Amino acid sequence: MQKSSLVARLVSLAAAALLLTASAQAQGQNSVSASFEKPPAEPIQINVLVGQSRVINFDRSIGRFSVSDPAVAEAVLVAPDQVLVNGKGFGQVNFIAWEQKGGQFVVFDVYVRANLSLIDSQIRELFPKNDINLSQANGSVVLSGKVSDAKTVAQVEAVVQAAGFKTVNMLQAPVKEMAQVQLQVRVAEVSRSRLRELGASYAYQSSPGVGG
Repeated sequence: MQKSSLVARLVSLAAAALLLTASAQAQGQNSVSASFEKPPAEPIQINVLVGQSRVINFDRSIGRFSVSDPAVAEAVLVAPDQVLVNGKGFGQVNFIAWEQKGGQFVVFDVYVRANLSLIDSQIRELFPKNDINLSQANGSVVLSGKVSDAKTVAQVEAVVQAAGFKTVNMLQAPVKEMAQVQLQVRVAEVSRSRLRELGASYAYQSSPGVGG
């Protein structure tokens, strides 16, 4: 009986330790440390999703700060030595913080990325038989992978753009499908050209002759 009780206590302690570790890791992922005393030579990179936040902890009190584009990200002073960065729009901004006493400052490159999980699940639901991948680069959603035909290429891009994203379309369709589309376009162009020629010829033949 005592042995089973001891095992139960050990299991409870192990579970509690795992929860504490997971909580600490989550807090670490949501916060960034910066030093006015020893500012880095290069900007500190911060990644945040649209609608989410990251905390920046400084080693000294902050005097002032600046964000290059408040439409992409905003900074809120929540403590004398702590700033909350909120992701507002898709893109990249510079965030600069100056210490309260002295002239030291720290520069951050804040990359605000979209949470593509929802649009990715919609794409997979709409086009289940196609291998479509979504990624992000320079404020755009990159479409890559292989699809069944050229029509699907345009449809996938339209769905992503309808969600408000700029796109870089690198989807690949079978060569024969693309060749067929190009052939259809060429045939249509030739047909229109031929119709214009026939129309001009008919107009010439129908016009009254001169001196006849």
